[in-house]
Amino acid sequence: MISTTLHLEHTDLPLTRVIRSVPDANIRVVPDASTDPDHATHYFQIAAPDFSEIETCLVDDHTVETFSMISETVDGRIYLIEYSDRVVLVSPTVVEVQGLVLESRSRKGGWELRLQLAGYDSLYELRDYIEEHGFEYDITEISQATESGLQSENDLTEPQIEALVCAYRDGYFDKPREASLEDLSSVLGISQVAVSGRLKRGIERIIEKTLIENDDK
Repeated sequence: MISTTLHLEHTDLPLTRVIRSVPDANIRVVPDASTDPDHATHYFQIAAPDFSEIETCLVDDHTVETFSMISETVDGRIYLIEYSDRVVLVSPTVVEVQGLVLESRSRKGGWELRLQLAGYDSLYELRDYIEEHGFEYDITEISQATESGLQSENDLTEPQIEALVCAYRDGYFDKPREASLEDLSSVLGISQVAVSGRLKRGIERIIEKTLIENDDK
């Protein structure tokens, strides 16, 4: 298990126009009871010197379909915002790679996300996704659990084993190839980027364990 903090920028991330137009505003996603990362409405807490400017930007923001103010507190206002179909989200991919978004807040023209992930493979798969989709990103912090009994970094993970077995069984490694990444993606229920990453790192670990002698240091 690892925790990491990412800074992400993309013109189609939620409320990007607001964040860039009103740099003094502090915006964060309010955790709610929903467990569906694809649901369209989200609560945001916004602190800003001028809420008329915020609401003007919300009207003009192409990632926002509708919005309404729910309440006002000492920390700012709570808005319920429905995304448009032009928004690009990271949270569904975080869930797909066995992760959890602990906190999301605006920072330096983009979003800062604090995540909990199953391991480094989850981070690599998430990185593959954000690179594939043209995000600007910076991994600003990583910390790893140190409890005994954690899986060795040289062991195959269960998702890697599942992907490799599926690829072998369905003929991905055959000549000519009997299955494509799209086929494996459909069977495994994950993105093609995630399938490719699991196969690549699974094969790397098999080579490291069976063909490469580890030097004693």
